[in-house]
Amino acid sequence: AANIASLDLLKKDPSFVQLLQDNAKLFREGLKELGFEVWGLDTGVIPVLIRDTEKTLAMGRRMFEEGVYSPGFGYPVTPKGEDRIRVQACSEHTQADIEFALSCFAKVGKELGII
Repeated sequence: AANIASLDLLKKDPSFVQLLQDNAKLFREGLKELGFEVWGLDTGVIPVLIRDTEKTLAMGRRMFEEGVYSPGFGYPVTPKGEDRIRVQACSEHTQADIEFALSCFAKVGKELGII
């Protein structure tokens, strides 16, 4: 019932989808500008490749300490060399939320020598 209700809502007001796409683009482009390697296209899920299991897991922990939930996935969960942080934009994020997350990515990425 909840799925049907959410689909009905999206049919009535597609602005949620546009806002999600705009937020994901803003987040994805911001990560790229910082120097991170980002996979994916126009979805809310944004894989940030770190390519080092130890650094990936450390980054996930440090990001959580900074107030941003962005879990790290490394080998054996991912293929060797494809270790990544997984973030997700949503339509409820504000520009301030995205800027905060980007500032944390910049801080921790530099701290760990990723960027």
